[in-house]
Amino acid sequence: MKNLQYNLDNMQTAIDNIGILRDEMDMKKDNLIVSLECIREDWQSGAGATFFSKLDNEWSMSIDECLALLDSFKTCLEEARNEYSKIEEEHSVEHLNV
Repeated sequence: MKNLQYNLDNMQTAIDNIGILRDEMDMKKDNLIVSLECIREDWQSGAGATFFSKLDNEWSMSIDECLALLDSFKTCLEEARNEYSKIEEEHSVEHLNV
């Protein structure tokens, strides 16, 4: 146990920060899309069509992939924290039984 180094508080802080980042990123994505919808009707040109096609198909999908990656990263850290917490609890119980 002495060689295993981890900090549950730091892991939780990282988990919390990833969650905050993910939520803010999702909210900003939605806010930007709503803002751009205001100009979609007025921008009737080839450039407008290209811009909104990229927004709808490429940009939105890329942001969604980033959000999914953050979700996955957060889940992995939560699982790791839970496992290290179990190890810590077991080690603590071992010392009580000695």
